[in-house]
Amino acid sequence: MQSLLADPAPGAPVPPILPPQNGFLFLDRAKFAEAFTTEDKMIPPPVQHQMAKRAGATVAEAKGSHAIYVWQPRAVIKLIEQAAKSS
Repeated sequence: MQSLLADPAPGAPVPPILPPQNGFLFLDRAKFAEAFTTEDKMIPPPVQHQMAKRAGATVAEAKGSHAIYVWQPRAVIKLIEQAAKSS
């Protein structure tokens, strides 16, 4: 996570993550809603794709906030069902 803050993707917003305190990361309350709602601005999509590729993960996309399981529960259920069938 620290590398996302130190070297964000070109043109990407910097997530409102405050410096670590006692080993924990906290979000700036004043900037939380702007970064966490409607469109996910916590981790830019190109960075998410890079992490997924590095992990060898299957990628599924849906418009939504960082809490995609709340914003698009059907898309999350569909992905879980697909994963369960392939294992």
